[in-house]
Amino acid sequence: MVFGKYLQSTEAEVTADLAKALPRLLDGLLVSRVSREASVGEYRADITAKVEIGSTGKTLLIEVKRIGEPRIARDAIFQLRSMLKFKPEFYPVLAAPYLTESVRKLCKDSGVGYIDLVGNIYLRFDSVLIERTTLEARRQERRAMRSLASPKTSRVVRTLLQDVRQPFRITRLAVASGVSAAEAYKVANLVELKGFAQRDQEKRVVLTKPGELLQAWASALDFSKNKILTAYALERAPEAIMKAIAAASASSQKEYAFTMFAGASLVAPFSRFYDVTCYIQSDLEWWMKKLDLKPVESGSNIQLVIPRDDGVFRNAAILRAVESRPRPFARRLNSRGQKLARATDHRHIRGAERQRCLLCSP
Repeated sequence: MVFGKYLQSTEAEVTADLAKALPRLLDGLLVSRVSREASVGEYRADITAKVEIGSTGKTLLIEVKRIGEPRIARDAIFQLRSMLKFKPEFYPVLAAPYLTESVRKLCKDSGVGYIDLVGNIYLRFDSVLIERTTLEARRQERRAMRSLASPKTSRVVRTLLQDVRQPFRITRLAVASGVSAAEAYKVANLVELKGFAQRDQEKRVVLTKPGELLQAWASALDFSKNKILTAYALERAPEAIMKAIAAASASSQKEYAFTMFAGASLVAPFSRFYDVTCYIQSDLEWWMKKLDLKPVESGSNIQLVIPRDDGVFRNAAILRAVESRPRPFARRLNSRGQKLARATDHRHIRGAERQRCLLCSP
């Protein structure tokens, strides 16, 4: 739990622990002359350290951050480059309790090394290349992504993904998502911190990496946390089952939303599918009776899902199914398969002619 341990720590405390841990983290290298707050031109380096392997030696110029997320990492890399103007012979390194996979890639692409307390290391200078990724890093990555999975966070993320080119003020984002302004502000800061969004000159939230946000969100969500009933419908064709659900809703005004391959098929059909997954708000027994379904443990062709958060039904866009033209963004993402298909849901309204399309969580 390295990452969690340092959430309440100061940057000075993290720096002190990293300085002490360097010989252990850089096992196989001779580490000496570890200094803190060394003067580098008009700057102060968090840590400098001499490392040697064989006949090759280098001084590491280490910038320490308490949180290793993309937005903070970009600022740190800029700081390191500024210091290198005064000491070009040094090798720049970003360090933190834990560095996310996206930050590690950012460092590599920027010609910067990295070290974290979990044990991830990347150093490349002269003829030396050291790269290490620990199993603990994967566990930390999953923990870091779970912050995107809560119902309220999902509502805000879903709103942002409705129109990836639309900038949002916090108040408007809160209203559109059905959450408080404080919650919308917290989620906006989270997606910005993780490098998926930034603020424009008017302080509005603008998505910069919608595809990566969608992937991270889909990976964080756990579909099994919903209430799921697997059943068998006498109507075997998925299209016939979907029409039956639409007709049942039209006669009762009960909410529903297709998801998984059934939902994706209405916007960007890319493969055949054999079962239908559908969100409903409640009245499970009513749906079972109306659709003449038989509960089964295996061999099902329909799943009825009561979502842990009914935010999946918010912010829908209405279009005609036969006339719909998916956005290139949606087509590209949906073609990746079931995991991302979970992020696109659809429901019929006003009979089978019109569809309601919405991005939603599993």
